[in-house]
Amino acid sequence: MVTGNISSASLLVFTFGFFWICIWQTVWRFFGVLIIFIALIIMFLGEKPDFIYDHNLKAVGVRNSNQELEIHAEHILPIFTADYWASWYGQPSIETVVEKITAYDRLFILPSGKTISLNYWKCLDSDVQIITSSRLQCSGHGQIIHNNEVWIYKQILLYCNKGKQCRVEYAPRKN
Repeated sequence: MVTGNISSASLLVFTFGFFWICIWQTVWRFFGVLIIFIALIIMFLGEKPDFIYDHNLKAVGVRNSNQELEIHAEHILPIFTADYWASWYGQPSIETVVEKITAYDRLFILPSGKTISLNYWKCLDSDVQIITSSRLQCSGHGQIIHNNEVWIYKQILLYCNKGKQCRVEYAPRKN
């Protein structure tokens, strides 16, 4: 099932529509269905991340030149995660390329031309550097996501446009 990217805005609008349905007992109640429909449109048409990094799963999702998501991971992803990421892009499924992710330095090039590096042993200068090793201290012209942020948050989502810095969103880790 394709869900789209459930953003904070779509979740807020959906919740408002749901409560509208619960509160009203007249024909006004049916406007809640319209509000929920608007939330679904926001989910489907909303911005999708260009790059997803999950340090717990040792997995990376990268938007390719066909505007589809490719997954690179150290192990086959849990079915829920793979299906959820695929649904953001409207893909029925995604094959996972199994390869070492965090023990090597990796450079990814997005369709926008932005570069993202996973730095473990050395600092690869790129538009966004994600430092996966606590021993490594990097600097450069781009954005840097330090190792402590990698450990604090469950997922790091990057939204990159041409000419602008990448916008970073963090998914909080459940305790």
